Amino acid sequence: MGIHGLDRCEASECYNRLMGIPKDFQALSDQELEGQATDLRNNGQITDAIAEYKELVKRFEAQGNAKRAANMQHMIGVSYKIANKTEASLAALANAKQRYEQANDGVGVGRVLRDEGITYQYVHDFDHALPLLEESVDVLGGTDDFAELGISHSKLGNLYMEQGNLAEAETWLVSGLEILENKADHWFYTATTHLHIAELHLKRHEDDEALEEINRAEKAFLNHGGDASNARRLAQIEALKTITFLELGDRDQARQHKDHCEELLGKLDDASAKYLKEKPEFKKILEYKF
Repeated sequence: MGIHGLDRCEASECYNRLMGIPKDFQALSDQELEGQATDLRNNGQITDAIAEYKELVKRFEAQGNAKRAANMQHMIGVSYKIANKTEASLAALANAKQRYEQANDGVGVGRVLRDEGITYQYVHDFDHALPLLEESVDVLGGTDDFAELGISHSKLGNLYMEQGNLAEAETWLVSGLEILENKADHWFYTATTHLHIAELHLKRHEDDEALEEINRAEKAFLNHGGDASNARRLAQIEALKTITFLELGDRDQARQHKDHCEELLGKLDDASAKYLKEKPEFKKILEYKF
C-alpha cells in the first residue's frame, strides 16, 4: 500500500500521525518525511508541517537536488497560505519560484504562480489573483503536465465563481475537469474540482446536482486516507453537505453533517480552523440555529 496504508506503520506510529505528532526527523526517509508533512498539512497541523518541509529543503539541498528543494520550499508557502499567513506565504512562494526558475523547471513555475494567485484570492485581492492564475494556465499550457494544467483551469474557474461570474466559472471548471479526467491521473485535483463544481451548483440552487458532485469528491478523499489524511477537505465537504441538505429541507441530515464538520474542525490547529470558519460556507452553517 501507499504511504497512507496502515500496514506500513506500527500502531504507535499511526497514533502519532493521527494526532498530528511528528516522529523524529532523522528516523524517517525523505519519502516518509514528505508523506508525513503532507498529512500534517492536509490535516491543518501547519506548524509541524512547515518544520518538516524545512527539514526536507535542507536534505535536498545537501543532495544537490534543486528541483526537489524548490518543491519543498513551495510546500512551505502553501502551508502558510492554509494558515492564512499571507505575507509569509508570498515570501516563501517567491523563494520557490526563484528556485524553480534556476532549476529550469517550467511546471514548478506554473504551479507556484497558481498558488500565488490563490493566496491573493484568500484575502480577496482579485486584481493580483487573476493575472497570476491566468499566467499559470499559460505557462502550464506550454508543458505536458496535464494534471497541473487541469487544476489551474479549475482554480481560475473558482476565482471567477467567487467574483460572481458564474458563466465564466463554469467554462473553466468544465475544461479543468475534462483535462483531469481525460488526460491526467490525479485523484486529489479531480476531487477538488468536483467540490468547486458542487459550489457552483449551490450558487445556482441546483441542490441535487451539487450533492452528486460532493459525493464524488467525498468518495475519493475517503478512499485515500479519510480524515487521518484529509481532515481539512472533509470538513469542507461536511459544510457543503450541511448547506445542501438545508436547501433540500432535510434539517436532520443537515444537523448531522454540521456536527461532523465541527468535529473535524476540532482536529485542526487554531490558524487553520480559524481560516475555514471565516469562509462563507462555514460561517453560514456554524451560525445556523437548529
